[in-house]
Amino acid sequence: ATLVVASCAFLVAALPLFHTVEPTKTKAKLRFSGFPWRYAIPSLVSEFSTGLDFVVSGSMWALFVVIFVFADLHDGVYAALGGLASVGVLVSILSAWVFGQIVDRHKGHILLTVGLVVNMMIHIFRPFVSSAAGVVATNIANETATSAYLLPFTRVKFDIADSSGFRLTYMMYVAIFFDLGCALAALLFWVFLSITTEYSAFVMLFIAAAAGELLLLFSRRLAK
Repeated sequence: ATLVVASCAFLVAALPLFHTVEPTKTKAKLRFSGFPWRYAIPSLVSEFSTGLDFVVSGSMWALFVVIFVFADLHDGVYAALGGLASVGVLVSILSAWVFGQIVDRHKGHILLTVGLVVNMMIHIFRPFVSSAAGVVATNIANETATSAYLLPFTRVKFDIADSSGFRLTYMMYVAIFFDLGCALAALLFWVFLSITTEYSAFVMLFIAAAAGELLLLFSRRLAK
């Protein structure tokens, strides 16, 4: 029943997309010759970082919470995670509106820098979370910091896509670099698990994610 409700919610949320006025070219072909790598590569390197952060802040953080924080809740852990996700969505909506105003004032580069620095601190703090209150605080801070860097960075990506003349090809590379970042997160966790304990593996992964945030600085100048 929950899946049905969630599917209906996603469908309703997508309805405005069917009324967009943005022109869409059909049967487009990928073009590789002449692709402006020098112009696009900084944002692609930063996209690699967002893929790494997506996995660590999402599934890996959820695993850490289930194993080390909510271990005594048993089946009740699913309700707890659902409640945390709801809080995160509400915070994300509010912060997206506030940060959108800042990006429109051409202060995106400052917002991106502050967001990635805060997110680095959050990753380093994650191993020390041991209570439900700490998890809630971490999730709220993470949603806020992620919105802070993601909004100006998203604007950078679409500016490059529109001005490069290789919109479809560029967006394909964006997806590839994002997936490579996700794959690296999973690979690092597997390597860490093979050489140390579960808890230490999570600690090492969170530190690696904090270092990976620095790759977003490649897009700082473009976010002005």
